Amino acid sequence: MTAELANAVDVIDPSTRKVLVEIPTGEPQSHMLVISPDGYRGYTANVSAGSVSVLDLAKRTLITTISRSQERPAHFHFAGWQTHFHS
Repeated sequence: MTAELANAVDVIDPSTRKVLVEIPTGEPQSHMLVISPDGYRGYTANVSAGSVSVLDLAKRTLITTISRSQERPAHFHFAGWQTHFHS
């Protein structure tokens, strides 16, 4: 689950509904989460920054942030994952 105000992605235990881990995204307003088909990486759109954070889900760390060009609108498409981010 994304935690927009905490600049993080939360891992929740569905049986207890408690936060187990918070993975920092490094950017405000992290919203929408995509998990890679192999389950090792997560990608979250950072609305106000117009960027995407790349997360290592096993290590629970931020790998990098992909910024968009100021000349082009943000458009991210995760091929084959049926997920889109537009701003």
